[in-house]
Amino acid sequence: MRSIVFVFWLVMCVLGMSGCSLLETETRSENENEIQLSFESEKTSEVKSEMDFSQGDLYTMFSEVNNESVENFLYDDYNKDGIHEAFVVTKEDNQYKLWYMSPSDCRIVCENLEYVDVEKTQILSFETKDYLLLQQAVKGEKSTLVYSLDNENEVNEANISGKGYIHTNASGEIFLEVYAAVDEHNMTNLQECTTYYLYYVYDDGFKEYGGIPIGQEQFLMFEGAQDILNGIYEKYGDTQIEITYLYRANHYINLNITAYENSRIEHRNLVLRYDNEKVSYVSEELLKGKVEVAYILGMATFPTAFKQPQSINR
Repeated sequence: MRSIVFVFWLVMCVLGMSGCSLLETETRSENENEIQLSFESEKTSEVKSEMDFSQGDLYTMFSEVNNESVENFLYDDYNKDGIHEAFVVTKEDNQYKLWYMSPSDCRIVCENLEYVDVEKTQILSFETKDYLLLQQAVKGEKSTLVYSLDNENEVNEANISGKGYIHTNASGEIFLEVYAAVDEHNMTNLQECTTYYLYYVYDDGFKEYGGIPIGQEQFLMFEGAQDILNGIYEKYGDTQIEITYLYRANHYINLNITAYENSRIEHRNLVLRYDNEKVSYVSEELLKGKVEVAYILGMATFPTAFKQPQSINR
């Protein structure tokens, strides 16, 4: 009988100890699950901390923190992260300001801007990033400020910002118009403007199409080249002129014309466009000034060689 009782109590103690162990295991498992659920909830909260707002909602948020007159509200996903932001142009006492507005931030980008051309200010879009082209006038000359956002939502000013007047055409070409300095003696422009050509590289930002000098013999390989030269010489008559040629990879050729008359030197230029066979006028107007191989040498790329046209008449 004592043996039976002893065995019974031994079994009960073992079961009791196992029960405690099982209880501790279940409790630990529940606690770990709670911690895991809490962590996942916190992680999800962080991901969704900044929601995408509509243009109307973002505009309302800006109006609540700023009472200046809104001239332009440029809503876009500038860094392509799925969250829309806005650059906002405001005006107060004839002074313009540029603001950055997002669902979690509102700050000034630049102030004391001169006249801002609201109608021509635009967004330039690329696959990986969009840019604001803020068109303004500085001392009467057109200029463009260029801004975008990096992956940390910090406002960045592009390397071409403030270098001239930047605009695009229907084909997506990017033009940089550089205005001449003003003659301090008679306060007149020495030339209207000179046009240079830009393009965009996804990993490297904006670049410029630089030009390489070519000879007259190479220029005359294009159909139509001789007619263009004849027209220039006819226009100048007996005036002594020299012509040089700049060849660019984006199918533009600039002719720089130097005229010598009565101890006075005058610089003019002509813009032409070429293809695999011929060259033709972009405009027959002779523009004032001289075109350089590039305006911003540090960001210019140049053709490796002149590509001879394949004329069908040869």
